[in-house]
Amino acid sequence: IAEARAPLSAYDIRDQILAQGDHIDVVSVYRILAILEKYDLITRVPSTNQVFRTETEHCCRHPVFICNSCGTAQELPWHGAEHLMQEVAAVSNLRIDALSLELRGQCATCVA
Repeated sequence: IAEARAPLSAYDIRDQILAQGDHIDVVSVYRILAILEKYDLITRVPSTNQVFRTETEHCCRHPVFICNSCGTAQELPWHGAEHLMQEVAAVSNLRIDALSLELRGQCATCVA
């Protein structure tokens, strides 16, 4: 995961491990990913259920950016997600437990 250029699925990770001559089933990969996510070591892409290494400190929720050209993913250092959740909860009288914000476009490398 740390060396991947783009987000990986559990099946991608399993296939890479099998290609190295080791054995693991996909259920075990999902369990390991759940632990890594629990400790904020990876970030899950909501729309694809793929993961990538977390680059930012997890003091709050960060939006995910996916490049449509090269497939790279990154967390964006925007701290407004918590405020957005609170604002929506206040005006709607709902309890908001989670927010998934995914942005797609072209990264700086692909735009250049």
